Amino acid sequence: MSIKRIIAAAAASVVAVSAMSVAAFAGIANATDSNGNYLVDLIAEGYNVADVYGVTFTISGDFAETGVGGGIGFNSASTGWDQHEWGNADAAKEISLTEDNKVTYLVDHPAFAESDTTGENPYAQVWISQWWGNDATVESVEVLGADGVVLEATAPADPEPDPAPADPEPDPAPADPEPDPAPADPEPSPAPTSVDTGVEGVAAILGVAAVAAGAMIVSKKRK
Repeated sequence: MSIKRIIAAAAASVVAVSAMSVAAFAGIANATDSNGNYLVDLIAEGYNVADVYGVTFTISGDFAETGVGGGIGFNSASTGWDQHEWGNADAAKEISLTEDNKVTYLVDHPAFAESDTTGENPYAQVWISQWWGNDATVESVEVLGADGVVLEATAPADPEPDPAPADPEPDPAPADPEPDPAPADPEPSPAPTSVDTGVEGVAAILGVAAVAAGAMIVSKKRK
């Protein structure tokens, strides 16, 4: 074989291996975890986990040339990673993709145990992954009850927010205190009777004494 044919054959092998690698690493385009799985947390979504019997995933993608397939199942403390293989109708897998691109896994008993929601680490999930074929996108999820009846989530509505507290009534402004009445003008103290000690006063006193003495002399003479 010529060197050119060897190189051409090697190149073709590389292309083939590359194509296989692309197919092998295909996955769910809108996966919800880092492993390429699309998971639905039933507890967080508000489903009554005790009523769950199965799930239907509707996917989209261009699988005409590549086909498509992967895994589907439940995940919880009681089920572990319960895995079942699915694929396009020609792939002869446990679960076949329908013509309207639905993948359904349904059992004849409740899929989860009560302890899955009451233990120390409660969790209950349904999931789908893709292992080969062009990338698929999950378009919708239907959680199923007994006989495949579609269940509705029963998550309580968001509680009404607490009303904003009313603005407190402002404290009434203190009334202006009544001014203290102005003190009444004090009654003037009576002027003390002053003893006249001036010269005029002394003279008046001496005059009175002299008159009295004269009167006494006159009286003696008359006797």
